[in-house]
Amino acid sequence: MNGTNLEEVNIEKNADPSQYDLAHALYTAGFLNLLIRRSNYINMANYSPMVNTRGLIYANGKGVLLRTSFHVFKIYCKCSGGFSLDIQVNSPNLKDTNALILDVSSIRMNDDLIYVYVINRDDENDAMTKFEIPGFSVKKGNALILTANDLRSFNDFKSQDSIISRDYEIDAYGETFDLTIPRQSICLIELDK
Repeated sequence: MNGTNLEEVNIEKNADPSQYDLAHALYTAGFLNLLIRRSNYINMANYSPMVNTRGLIYANGKGVLLRTSFHVFKIYCKCSGGFSLDIQVNSPNLKDTNALILDVSSIRMNDDLIYVYVINRDDENDAMTKFEIPGFSVKKGNALILTANDLRSFNDFKSQDSIISRDYEIDAYGETFDLTIPRQSICLIELDK
């Protein structure tokens, strides 16, 4: 086709909301975690296009639809301006892959605030996680979660809030604590000193 991108030609496929499901959101979050962990080497990253073809937002005569990836970016935009922290993650691999079940990145926003982004890629099991943050005694923890019962769940014009971020109650205190990260989820954990 003389160098034409086939994906751009197939407008109907890009308009199909089911292309932007929870699995797509988990992939997007994993890429953002990678950017955070490698921020010493990456000066700038952009997402393009923003609307319609592969965009975070889809608009047509029916209205405006916020795709799952929009909600991922909404969660991650909170960490703008922070500093990536070196972290150690001990996690088993996903079945039949080299990928870890837990994908984690962390940002220190200031002396009293840390954000931890945790993706549980396992579609069957919640992950019991132990957090150890030496020298940072958590006094209050809050969390947001993005998840659904099915990896193939997606937002469409009939159900625009199938996948949106919601508050997730956590119990985080001190320098060491345990949290459960639900299966197939993206969690933003906000830790205040």
